[in-house]
Amino acid sequence: MASNEAAEDRDPRHQFGLTTQFDLPNNIEIDDTVRAVDRLSERSVSGYATADLRVSWRPRENIELSIVGQNLGQPRHKEFTPEFLSTQETEIERSIYGGIKVNF
Repeated sequence: MASNEAAEDRDPRHQFGLTTQFDLPNNIEIDDTVRAVDRLSERSVSGYATADLRVSWRPRENIELSIVGQNLGQPRHKEFTPEFLSTQETEIERSIYGGIKVNF
């Protein structure tokens, strides 16, 4: 395999991403991102699809309450494997958290 072809196998052949943002009545906002990434054959990483979602509400102009879900497509997925250092492979896990933001 030529060196250029080997380098191409280090990146996904196909990637897709779509982000939308909605401002709804009653000061509610919804932001979401959906993405799909093809496998990395040289690094033994399977393809994956996942989504992030944020919903927020502003009861007052200076207060925002939000809930966020990240990597909602599956419980966890591997995005890469170390190439130069022998470090442990990590997986990105699903997470859900809330937030409160107050502007003074």
